[in-house]
Amino acid sequence: MFNRKTGNNSGTQEGGNQVLVTSAGAEGSGYAASTLLAKLSAGGSHTVNVDGTNVKIVVNSINLSVTPAVADVTIGDGTPQPTQKPTTSAPSKSPTSRPTLPPGSSVLLACGSTAGSCRESATNDPTRVAYLNESHEVRCCVESSTNPGGWSKHSSGKCAADGFTSTWGESDIPGCVDSATYDQAQQICADYGGRLCTAAELLADCTRGSGCSHDNDYIWSSTPGTISTESPTTRVSTHLFVYIHLVILITHETHTTYYHTSLSITQTMISQHGLLVDRQ
Repeated sequence: MFNRKTGNNSGTQEGGNQVLVTSAGAEGSGYAASTLLAKLSAGGSHTVNVDGTNVKIVVNSINLSVTPAVADVTIGDGTPQPTQKPTTSAPSKSPTSRPTLPPGSSVLLACGSTAGSCRESATNDPTRVAYLNESHEVRCCVESSTNPGGWSKHSSGKCAADGFTSTWGESDIPGCVDSATYDQAQQICADYGGRLCTAAELLADCTRGSGCSHDNDYIWSSTPGTISTESPTTRVSTHLFVYIHLVILITHETHTTYYHTSLSITQTMISQHGLLVDRQ
């Protein structure tokens, strides 16, 4: 019993703020006098015999600075306690088929169809590289030898010719997704029972005509891409003229004369001489 000396017990004269070890009369089954066996402060201990077994009571610490105050007590027969069972975490989930990409990396976007042009590209490029936090349209693929239900398949044409005879595609998953990050796109396809298509599958028109007017959009693929590290200062505009200010220094015996002139250098000359300027 921790005899806290506070409140109604503030007038305690004996054993205040100590742990009291008592022997209850009638073994606690009725009213009877109890016997005080020990008054223990922090670090104190007392051993009692209970039915032939020595039981040791140890006061590890007493903390009066918290409310309510706390006494940390260990009661045992003195033998080492068995260690706790090792805690094991739940088994990890089975690995998914998603490619693991390092943070900040990039993947290829591919046009939803080779028949038209992608609206985002002025040059009608079939693919382009995108960072994972960009937002783009989503189409999904699944591999199955039989109809998985709700998916469309190009059993002939370029998709089959390129070897994707088991690839099914879909855009309505179950609704159209016009804007999603790479991670969101992966999850959307997984929730629908599929995966992101590879760039090769998209370029083989395996999802062409699968809905949501995405045939002219760039679609997320699972194919890693590479963002060019080329500095913007190494690209030259095809419409830019560069003016180089030349200072011609002529030294005479008695004085120095400065001549200033400007030259207009075209794109062709820039390419020939390896000059680098900023694109506007």
